[in-house]
Amino acid sequence: MTSISSNSDKQVTVDVKIGKDTPETLQQKLVAAWGVKDEDIISIFMGPKKDIPVTAEEIADLTKRDVLYVLLEAEEWKPDPAVTVQNIPLKHLKLESPIEVSTLTRIYKCEFQEKSVLVKKFKDAVDLEALINTQEAILKMEQHSALLKIVGVCNEKSLIVLENAKGTLSTLMNKNSKSHVTLSERRKIRICRSISRVMQHAHNSNLVHGDLNPENVFLTRDLKVKVDAFSSCNYLSKQNYIRRRVDYLAPEVLQGKPSDASADVYSFGILLWELFSEFYPYLEQNLCGISLIFPVCSGVRPNLELVANCPAVIKDLMVRCWDTTVENRPSFKSITEELSAL
Repeated sequence: MTSISSNSDKQVTVDVKIGKDTPETLQQKLVAAWGVKDEDIISIFMGPKKDIPVTAEEIADLTKRDVLYVLLEAEEWKPDPAVTVQNIPLKHLKLESPIEVSTLTRIYKCEFQEKSVLVKKFKDAVDLEALINTQEAILKMEQHSALLKIVGVCNEKSLIVLENAKGTLSTLMNKNSKSHVTLSERRKIRICRSISRVMQHAHNSNLVHGDLNPENVFLTRDLKVKVDAFSSCNYLSKQNYIRRRVDYLAPEVLQGKPSDASADVYSFGILLWELFSEFYPYLEQNLCGISLIFPVCSGVRPNLELVANCPAVIKDLMVRCWDTTVENRPSFKSITEELSAL
């Protein structure tokens, strides 16, 4: 390891491979490891290995033996007012143990600038360009109180930094989870109404979620809803497109047909069923994953007997939401009106 400091007295420690690294490979390592931009690198030099800091003035006297470089590194991260979505270097994120683990993501608690935030890490390849485009679209639309706010991204590790919350609806509903919360019928209706309102807001802004399910719905400590609009389907590489919660996908999506906002309505109907039944969809039917595709496309839906005790209007609403015929599904505007009347 070799430490070099610039004339601004800011120091960075780097790993140098004698005789193997070139200025070009070191620059690539620097960008990958520290998340800095090419223009942030002052210079890259060839010189003898030293285990003590080297000042900028001394670098000119070094001979060509080892590869060394100097980095202009900010002491603390500051947002760039010229960009919509901030890129936060990994070293500024102090990740703790994951609090949520799903098929596609892990959610971490994290300290950032002395505040608690959430960090979403994707398990699969991420389309960073699509991720940034979606983020910019969300940030440009009028913000909604039930939309999980964006702090920034960490492009070097495909991380999304989000505002803090207690946990996902999926985990909080899980009776085997340490974070389990018992929700009254009235509280469930309020949660559904809040989700419907934020989805109505998103659809009015021409934003389709595409992966609405309890893993993308967060609750704060006072049980207020925060919908994570960063649907994993917007970031996944094309070969991983189908790797979402299949039990929440509309038949037209599973069949690869064109889909629109009504696919979110279908997902909302399944969410209603899971919230009021407190069971995973199709579990009692021994169906999961890709084995669900043919039955769902053939009209199979979650067992209504497991929601026999929920309000009749809720049961009727979920059935209309998951109707196979897209045109028969209600809009989130009408869903919100119905839930507001309860």
